[in-house]
Amino acid sequence: MLVVKDADGELVLREDVSIAGGMMQWEGRDASGAALPEGVYSLSLESYFGEKLLETADVEAYGTVIEARGSDAGTLLVLRGGVEVAASRVTGLRAAP
Repeated sequence: MLVVKDADGELVLREDVSIAGGMMQWEGRDASGAALPEGVYSLSLESYFGEKLLETADVEAYGTVIEARGSDAGTLLVLRGGVEVAASRVTGLRAAP
């Protein structure tokens, strides 16, 4: 189950996803198909066995890095849209297409 929450932690979407895994693209829409406002959203996957929740895991996401800056907490990468991510959380980089 894909779970999407807004910056306030409010649920905006719960949607079944394929258990096969792989890449998917969330289009920024709610369950009715209406476009959600621009903002920061968190995505996670919930795994179930029947009705029993087995695990909740953050979704890996890709974004364009527009800036890297040092902070007391370490290096921060600033993504398009202003989201800041600790460099230590990055698991891979790829060249821009």
